[in-house]
Amino acid sequence: MPDPTTKLSSVFETEKATSNTIRFKEQETEAPPLMGLVYVQKWALRKLNGGQMPAKIRVTVEVVS
Repeated sequence: MPDPTTKLSSVFETEKATSNTIRFKEQETEAPPLMGLVYVQKWALRKLNGGQMPAKIRVTVEVVS
């Protein structure tokens, strides 16, 4: 029997910037959205991308227990 899926992943595009966060909207596919919108703190994005704000991010949800 195959292993059950333990991870889901989706790509998000920048939709709107606020004073402290960037709102990302999930890219449309044939499947229904997994998460829809994601807000990420600007300081965290700078830390991940060498100080630059990314246009797209990938979010992965993983079962840990």
